[in-house]
Amino acid sequence: LAKLNGISLEEQKLLEVAASYHDIGFVIQTENHELVGARITAQTLPCFGFNSAQIDAIVGMIMATRLPQSPQNLLEQIMADADLYVLGSDNFFVTSNNLRLELEARGEVSTDEEWYKGQIEFLQSHRYFTKTAKLLREPGKQKNMAEIKRRGRFMFSRHKERYHGILNGMMYHAAVWASWADFDKAPYSGRIVTKINDTLPHKAKHNE
Repeated sequence: LAKLNGISLEEQKLLEVAASYHDIGFVIQTENHELVGARITAQTLPCFGFNSAQIDAIVGMIMATRLPQSPQNLLEQIMADADLYVLGSDNFFVTSNNLRLELEARGEVSTDEEWYKGQIEFLQSHRYFTKTAKLLREPGKQKNMAEIKRRGRFMFSRHKERYHGILNGMMYHAAVWASWADFDKAPYSGRIVTKINDTLPHKAKHNE
């Protein structure tokens, strides 16, 4: 992305440093790790000869990866797009599954429905900023989003069928019980019992 967007060698060096430091905050904490990473960067880089202007630019690029992304210049746009470049790649589902395993290891467990819904919402809310990323990765992202929706529909349909199967079984057993019960003593109104009975095949009544 750096080369395709025509930035200078100096800017490319700053971008590479930002890429190296942008997730370092994870060693301290997960929440707001970008802020922690920016603080570590600002404290560390002077030891390597970086001046304040360079450090400010690197910190800005690190903060540009914070969600929701809001880059303010080209370098920050490149950094933001590179951070989520995988959304439009063929490796998206491998990375997505690894992320889910990581979250589960931290105790953040979700159902399949919740996971697919969250993935769809994230992809729909995301946008690439540079023309290069839009050209190279947006089509792939749309393809991946369509596949997630397909998988989600299949999962929802399968769970819906299972739910209706359980519900129908419960209703059948309730209806059987009601058909043999004394209408005056059964804890259902006559109208409900009659309605349930109507759904059953005609069989000899208990009194007969």
